[in-house]
Amino acid sequence: FMGSHAYRGHEERQMGFRSILAEDFPELEIIGLAEISDDRERSYAETLRFLDQGPLAGIYNIGSGNQGIARALRERHCERRTVFIGHDLTDATRLMLLDRTMDAVIDQNPRVEAREIIRLLASSVKGSREEEYLPRLQVVFRENTALPLSYPGTGDGLAVGWRRSRRRREECPEAFLKKLSSGKDDELLHRKLLKVLRKAWA
Repeated sequence: FMGSHAYRGHEERQMGFRSILAEDFPELEIIGLAEISDDRERSYAETLRFLDQGPLAGIYNIGSGNQGIARALRERHCERRTVFIGHDLTDATRLMLLDRTMDAVIDQNPRVEAREIIRLLASSVKGSREEEYLPRLQVVFRENTALPLSYPGTGDGLAVGWRRSRRRREECPEAFLKKLSSGKDDELLHRKLLKVLRKAWA
């Protein structure tokens, strides 16, 4: 799924995705591409259309519209069978990770990006030159995201699940807990991502 072919960033994500699949995962076949204009209703309708053609190993959403995809997967009771990967960690995608509708979210922290842009613009106005940094990408899974107990609109079941999860984490060794909480341990993330990808063709 992609927002629009007119978005250069979406085109680059699509090309990178196709390249990785062709090189490292030739067993997986892309059965179609849907342009959804970052609209959740269109993503919902397109997901149902693909599901009507048969079981899906996975869905990769390049842009917005994750909530529509999640709604369709839940309605067809295949949210646990279909790997669902998207972009941008928001309140909505965080909840989808926690209830296992989504398997992974690729996040690049737009707040940090905005701060870097303002910093570069300010230095340009002053006539100085600042060092530029590439956006920091992070792959977020259910295991390295968190939801405050006071988050509005969550049901008792989710809150209880988070309390239990928190207790389990408190029992972990301090070093391992730090890895899970920060999401900065590349080896841990790579192993989890590999597990998600294996699920796609298992």
